[in-house]
Amino acid sequence: MTKGDTPSSHKLYDFISQLCVPVIISDLWPRVARPFPTLLAWDAFSFTIPEEHFMKDPKRAVAFLWTLSVGELRRLHRALLEARRVLHWRAPDSQVADAALASAVDQCLPGPMDD
Repeated sequence: MTKGDTPSSHKLYDFISQLCVPVIISDLWPRVARPFPTLLAWDAFSFTIPEEHFMKDPKRAVAFLWTLSVGELRRLHRALLEARRVLHWRAPDSQVADAALASAVDQCLPGPMDD
């Protein structure tokens, strides 16, 4: 998945809804466009490739994908199934609303709330 006009892209959600492990080619995406960065372990279900590596040699930049074992692919898929609940509104047992509220609290409140 390459970035569009902005670092984020609807393509990410298309991939996730179809249970395709995202391969993200963007330098800005991890810093400015990653949904729920404090709630999801993105490295568990996706790959990020630096733009410069991909632009120099696209085939070499993605060659590692062909070497993943069946076990690694299954682990990625299981992690993606869990992440999809947080990222896709129509996923079974969707938790998007809960994640959006938790993310807002993480980003908007200064620290732990006192009781």
